[in-house]
Amino acid sequence: MISPSVLIFSTRGDSHTEAVLRRLSSNAHPLLIDFSEFGKKYFSSFRVDNESESIWIHSADGEIFNLDSAPSVWWRRPQPFATTIENDPVASGYIAGEARHYWGSVVQWLLHKSEFINNPNKHRQIDRKTYQLASAKRAGFSIPSTCVSSSVQAIETFLLNHPKVIFKSFSGSEEFWQPTRIWRDEYRSIIRNTGACPVIFQELINATFEYRVIAIDGELFSARTDLRDSRYPYDVRIDTKLIRHPCKLDYSIQDRIKKFMDDAGLVYGAFDLQETSSGDFYFLEINPGGQFLYIDDLFGGQISAAMACALSKRSGGTPTYEEHAMQRQEDWAQPLAFSIPEKINHLS
Repeated sequence: MISPSVLIFSTRGDSHTEAVLRRLSSNAHPLLIDFSEFGKKYFSSFRVDNESESIWIHSADGEIFNLDSAPSVWWRRPQPFATTIENDPVASGYIAGEARHYWGSVVQWLLHKSEFINNPNKHRQIDRKTYQLASAKRAGFSIPSTCVSSSVQAIETFLLNHPKVIFKSFSGSEEFWQPTRIWRDEYRSIIRNTGACPVIFQELINATFEYRVIAIDGELFSARTDLRDSRYPYDVRIDTKLIRHPCKLDYSIQDRIKKFMDDAGLVYGAFDLQETSSGDFYFLEINPGGQFLYIDDLFGGQISAAMACALSKRSGGTPTYEEHAMQRQEDWAQPLAFSIPEKINHLS
């Protein structure tokens, strides 16, 4: 029986997971739990009686992993369960629901025994865009004037009071994803299509720089983009040729980020901030499971190493920044974004 010291809820092949696994200390014993493989490559049992309680994972090739004493857990973008019954969506939905309930119970049990990066309950809470804006205000950040609504009247009023506005979605998927857009008057005829699908509207910040700041266990890694060089300054993800540079944030901004993290109970977070030509900083959003690997090279791999250190420290291992050799391997309800005819793609 194997007792892992680090549990990683992620997906096999996830590049962030692989980068961190390579940098874990040699005395760490990680186990990757991929929900899409549950019931196929591994199974699980939770036993409880008046004397004890225990959780196991049984791999398809016969290995048994005991999760009772796993001190460190990384909640790294776990994916949906993939169990399906051919031509029976009702049964498939039922099975997926049972799996979610089971693993939800396991995670809540682990929360009493293990240190999480991040606690899934706090992750879910701060991932709500409107809530995080209010949290940012409490931490001392300025925020863009914002209206989240599906009401035509409320949206019209906001647009009337703000001459330049951007709008965006709460989320996206591989099947449908669109970036932040600039509002145009020709879109007014389709505002009614918000229906039951609220949209985020914000005043456009006339920013000079945008920052991606990775916070891990008290450490900050900041990369700056000059928006004056951007072919699409409304969303830095679109122009793939934008150059980012490591930078040092003013201590006042660092203090606000750390206060936000402490208040939210987070260990990890990826912040998006903007700075105007007059030096005013604005909080845009935080992604508690956001990507960092695309700027990791700017810091010589220190971001993935910092995550490995945080996990190793919580598992009782020796934190290290050295990469060790072992590989671990209906129309009215139509969403507004669907109603806009042109699509925006990445610029290469």
